[in-house]
Amino acid sequence: MKIREILHESSFSSDVLELQKELKDVGADLGPFGPKRDGLDGLMGPYTRRASKKFPDIAKKHEDALNQPDAPQAGQMGPNGPIIGSQKSGKYFVDPRDIKAYLKDQGLDKNSIAGLLANAKAESSFNAGVYVSNDVNGPGGGLFGFHDTFDGRVHNFTDMVNACGGEKHWQENWKGQLDFALRASGYPKRGFSSPGEAADWFVRKYERPANVNRQAAIRSRDAENYA
Repeated sequence: MKIREILHESSFSSDVLELQKELKDVGADLGPFGPKRDGLDGLMGPYTRRASKKFPDIAKKHEDALNQPDAPQAGQMGPNGPIIGSQKSGKYFVDPRDIKAYLKDQGLDKNSIAGLLANAKAESSFNAGVYVSNDVNGPGGGLFGFHDTFDGRVHNFTDMVNACGGEKHWQENWKGQLDFALRASGYPKRGFSSPGEAADWFVRKYERPANVNRQAAIRSRDAENYA
């Protein structure tokens, strides 16, 4: 699969929907999401993952679905209940071919470019304007899911917004988001032996999700599609 095919991908997954249907049949709480607000939306997210942990026999049958990254528009868990309508506006979608061309102009080689593209796909589906008001104890958004914590100890999202021209401009400034990610992470522009190694570096040293080993494996595999 190459870039032109990936462009047409959606975060909706029939595999995830089948998993959700089985979980719903046994009474799992999938949140008030989807067309019928019954949790059946085909989007991998925290509610589906939580339910899967409660029913390991079902989860084992749907490992492929559970190995998918969370969809940026999936419903989130907030301190006071579900957060409905995480943004994924097509207005701020960035063509990965444009990202590739820009990063090449900044001196990145093909492996480093592929590693960043795989992480951007996993974090935002190339939506520079995505925003979640409570993304694991704080707001987050942008191409790489830049994140703040409410206690102020982590402020990557705020720093990115300021670097990209402030609240009125950051969502459309995808080049500024890329520049910030490169500076903040110290990501090497060259020298990785493969796209997978590049993706692994970024997810482990900068993104650092809770499920880092699984995400590193997924993103390393996806990076090969962008080389």
